[in-house]
Amino acid sequence: MPGSPRPVRWSHDPEVTAAADHSCPTGATAVPLDSLGRGVAELAALATSDFEPLQLLHRLCEVAAEALDVDGVGVMRLAEGRTTYVHATGGDIKDLELLQEALQEGPCRDALDSGQLVKAGSIDEMAWPRFECRAAELGVHAVLALPLIGRGRTWGTLDLYWAVDHTITDDDIAAAELLAHVAVSFLAMDADRAELRAAHEDLALRAMHDQLTGLPNRGLIHELIEFALAAARRNRTLVTVLFLDLDGFKAINDTFGHRAGDEVLVTAARRLLSSVREMDRVSRLAGDEFLILVDNQESAAAALEGAHALAGRIHELLARPLHIDGVDIALSASIGAAVTSGGVSVGTLVHRADTAMYEAKSGAPGGTVIRLLPE
Repeated sequence: MPGSPRPVRWSHDPEVTAAADHSCPTGATAVPLDSLGRGVAELAALATSDFEPLQLLHRLCEVAAEALDVDGVGVMRLAEGRTTYVHATGGDIKDLELLQEALQEGPCRDALDSGQLVKAGSIDEMAWPRFECRAAELGVHAVLALPLIGRGRTWGTLDLYWAVDHTITDDDIAAAELLAHVAVSFLAMDADRAELRAAHEDLALRAMHDQLTGLPNRGLIHELIEFALAAARRNRTLVTVLFLDLDGFKAINDTFGHRAGDEVLVTAARRLLSSVREMDRVSRLAGDEFLILVDNQESAAAALEGAHALAGRIHELLARPLHIDGVDIALSASIGAAVTSGGVSVGTLVHRADTAMYEAKSGAPGGTVIRLLPE
């Protein structure tokens, strides 16, 4: 509306507004370069910290309001296919952004769906009846919705608003695109870092777990036993380690093949997990050997009784028939257990449980031998 006075801006304080208005000739909309430079610098400063994506989108909204010649700014994000409100520089703009979230229509939604900027320089140019009606009520006359796109992903939209009819110029678009591109670049880098962290965590998990059963491997269970022994010494409690060897596993492998053998190991692991408390740890050492760690036991009597009870549950669960290639196979295991108050090394404790297991196996398959180690 040429020659009409601009109303009070929603997003700028009086000092910033005055500075912006006196930096250009009357009617000009060029954005001061120093304002854009400060905006880019602020986004870069945030990006060098350990930021969350929503933090950056929030700051993009505030930076755009400070750096661009607009009356209000909002930012929306795309979450599970829906346009979702992030931040706005004032109550009226927030109202319009939330309306678009509720309706899933409007300039933001069109920009997200098309991947192209969407603009309306006046109320009459707005193609969204309910948005247009609310904008008119709030005194919003022009809008530019710019999609935030990078690395083949759409992150959201940067939405600029004017309180008067406004011819949206190439300068308006270029300035907004500069801030948007900077923000998207940092969002993409953060996504790359997150993907790399996840890959490292996955590698670490794989390195410490058995690939077939998903159970902790020898290295991890030894670390856990070390922690349990240290806690037992501090708290005057006891630790039990059970060493299990599946009976007749080689014959199953030779008769039915390695695929069947793998199925037996996975089933055995699942049944062992169902036999222990949530706080206990089950590990696969190698081949058909498993280790169970039970800690935080108050007395030797309780530890011995608990070891006998656990071994009984294991024998019962393993004995349930497993159907492989039309044949029912009943599993069994020889179990050796060692109980300590923490005065031995990890190697000694595991060795004593291993020795007890061989004693059980030498007597008869499916047996159990439990040893209380001297302090």
